[in-house]
Amino acid sequence: MPDSEVVELIAEVGRRLRAQQDDIVAALSETMFNEIADLADDDPQMVSLLQASVDGNVSTILHILINDIPLDHVQPTTAAVEYAVRLAQRGIAAHPLRRAYHVGQHDLINLCFLEVQGLSSTAETRVQVLHRITLVIGAYIDWITQFVLEAYDQERERRISASGNMLSALVNRVLDPESAAASEFLIETGYELDQHHIGAVVWLPDDSDDSVMGLERLVQQVGVIARSSPIFVAVDRSLAWAWFARGSRAAMPDLAGVRELAAQAHGRIAVGLVQQGIEGFRDTHRQALAAYRLARLADRDELTSYGDPGVAAVSMLGRDVEGTRSWVLTVLGPLAEATEAAARSRETLRTFLATSGSYTESAKILNLHRNSVKYRVDKVLEDRGGPLGEERVDVELALQVCAFLGDSGLS
Repeated sequence: MPDSEVVELIAEVGRRLRAQQDDIVAALSETMFNEIADLADDDPQMVSLLQASVDGNVSTILHILINDIPLDHVQPTTAAVEYAVRLAQRGIAAHPLRRAYHVGQHDLINLCFLEVQGLSSTAETRVQVLHRITLVIGAYIDWITQFVLEAYDQERERRISASGNMLSALVNRVLDPESAAASEFLIETGYELDQHHIGAVVWLPDDSDDSVMGLERLVQQVGVIARSSPIFVAVDRSLAWAWFARGSRAAMPDLAGVRELAAQAHGRIAVGLVQQGIEGFRDTHRQALAAYRLARLADRDELTSYGDPGVAAVSMLGRDVEGTRSWVLTVLGPLAEATEAAARSRETLRTFLATSGSYTESAKILNLHRNSVKYRVDKVLEDRGGPLGEERVDVELALQVCAFLGDSGLS
């Protein structure tokens, strides 16, 4: 804690600055207007509210310095909170707001430095005074920034929820096969249903601390890869539906890029196939939901596509896990056991069948010697009583189930 002399000198600096408060507020506001784009939004009301926010924050900081007020006794100014809320209502990003506080912090500390230089005290004491003032202002800016950004996020989520409720109602009408809402959908959303679409389900892992805004950012970023302005419908705080318009393009976008984006955002995404027209809008959504359910059941990583090998079939089997487990046990027998040895044998056989019975290609994929692959495959077939024959299709599908579902698909 600073000694009484330092406390009194800090108060003296505060009183000197309070005598200049109007000029300080005007200078800080002008700097923010000139250096930070979109901050005032060229709206006289927003300009006035920003100045009131600056004035309230400067006044609070000076009161803290003059009266040695602990930070946990301070309340945020109404203008500061309201300005953050208004930015959210206008769809302005939070970054300019955050930068404004750091610009204000920098300039106010410089003003304090000039006043501290004029104090009648030793150089060592002036250093202590400036150090203490810097700590106090830094702590205040850190606290108030977190407070106003939380208010911003709450308002942003409220607006997304309100607009999302209207869009959700429109989307659900289109998803209803009995509905004839195509023309209304275009008028209200600007999204043309008579084109190609890709449906998607995006969600956050259970341990994520992100929110629906994180999901929306991920969808917008995927839209850049897909060259599409997507439709985004929040289902809850951690789950959303999306559609990406493809126009006349029937090809899938770069899914490797989508996977990388999802990994960076710590999100998950499941996508359907490219489908056309209003029926395609519905079908690709159903496919994305099926891929999503499988991804959740199998705890899949960042991206699951309905077009991935085995996803469509296994997603249908995954609707009845108990029945599927019983069927897998019947088809695979001891190979379905939840042991490391059985898992190695399953993966070897699955790869061997997927490469059309090529020991050489299987060895490359599994990073094994060709003879090791042949030994494992021969051992599995021997234990089963010989070549697969007509049961090959069932065995391949059962192996896919095990590969996707892991222990969920095993006995």
